[in-house]
Amino acid sequence: MGQSVSEQIRHEQRVLDVSISNLDRHRKRSRLDEKRLKQEIRVALAKNDMATAKILARDVNQVRHFAQRYATGESQLRQLSNQLHSIATADQLTSTMKEASRIMASFKTPKIQKTALEFAKQTTQMDLKQEMIDEALDMSLQPKEDDEAEQEEEIVNRIVDEIRLEMPTPATRRRGAASAASALAEVVEDD
Repeated sequence: MGQSVSEQIRHEQRVLDVSISNLDRHRKRSRLDEKRLKQEIRVALAKNDMATAKILARDVNQVRHFAQRYATGESQLRQLSNQLHSIATADQLTSTMKEASRIMASFKTPKIQKTALEFAKQTTQMDLKQEMIDEALDMSLQPKEDDEAEQEEEIVNRIVDEIRLEMPTPATRRRGAASAASALAEVVEDD
């Protein structure tokens, strides 16, 4: 015996919720992997190993790409979930209208037919707009392969700059040594 439409919708909604949470988990894991790879790039640059740093930068770029794909898949599944909710609402509306039409079978009401046709038109227009938005999102989220090499260089350069900022300069080392020497002289004078 087949399931009712509402039972099928509930089942599919549960499946979508599990899939959405899995994609979200993968996306978060990708972000953690990106941070780990950036730290490995710092270590490689500290060892002056540019080849390894570039390979790791490429890996960072791939991890970002995967995270973006996970986010896109998650948003598409959320959209499906919303459409499933719309279908459930439409099913409920249909069953209510069937019940109402059964009750009002004796009445000849062209107004109800006109309202139903208007509802169908609005639903069709909404679906067309949603398709246009989906296509625009798909086109805007596709990565440009020319930018990948630039992004790799940018990642390496940014981490090199951060390392330079963290390293003490010879002038700050001299200032530190001079202040340590003056502190030592003061201790010796006090004795």
